[in-house]
Amino acid sequence: MSIRIRSYKSGSKSAKALANYMNVLILKQTNSKFRPRLSDVIINWGSSQPIGSTCSTINYPSSVTYASNKLLSFNKLNEAGVSIPRFTTDINIADANYERVFVRHTLTGHSGEGIEVINTGSQCLPNAPLYVEAIRKKNEYRVIVVDGEVVDIKQKRLSTDAPEDRSRYVRNLNNGWIFSRDNVEYVEGLNEIGIEAVNALGLDFGAVDIITDCNDKLYVLEVNTAFGLEGKTIELVGEALKKLIRKIGE
Repeated sequence: MSIRIRSYKSGSKSAKALANYMNVLILKQTNSKFRPRLSDVIINWGSSQPIGSTCSTINYPSSVTYASNKLLSFNKLNEAGVSIPRFTTDINIADANYERVFVRHTLTGHSGEGIEVINTGSQCLPNAPLYVEAIRKKNEYRVIVVDGEVVDIKQKRLSTDAPEDRSRYVRNLNNGWIFSRDNVEYVEGLNEIGIEAVNALGLDFGAVDIITDCNDKLYVLEVNTAFGLEGKTIELVGEALKKLIRKIGE
């Protein structure tokens, strides 16, 4: 059995970190000489492009397509009964029913890209492909799931060097927010909703971003298929993928 990692882009730090830990190679983006056999395994790291191979694939590109598109993923999660914020593609519904709106100008952005936060009582909504109700969040978590099991849980916290002019609503690295596994304020149902979200999108693994409101109700925001890997997380994810590969080979 040969194992390869197929990354959504060349130079992905997370794909390289995973490949180094697992002692496997990353496929070239073009002109790859690797010709997989039926017994081989490809770990698909965030790519939506068809693989065109009969070997085993961990995270099929079609499932990654759903996960990477905000509207497609929300529809899938909603159909599966996973708790998510209210959303619509209709500007009039958003304007009439949501007090504060995340206006998504792109459906495939990440790290807050293409998001505009608008209070409907004071501003008119612009035309956009997706409107998501802004939940007044209490806490935010990242739950990493591999093969139906939670392998890591971290909580998003404000770093000590966060910029003073940061956004109140978009919690990303540029605004000084980081994930930490120390002293996580665990909420009942966190593991379960993470697993449900990954299963709903037909994924073998994913990092689920989840928030709670003031009543500790859980909401899934997105499922990442090429998420940041560093420190202990590399080991936790790498070992879980090794276990899944052994299972495939049985």
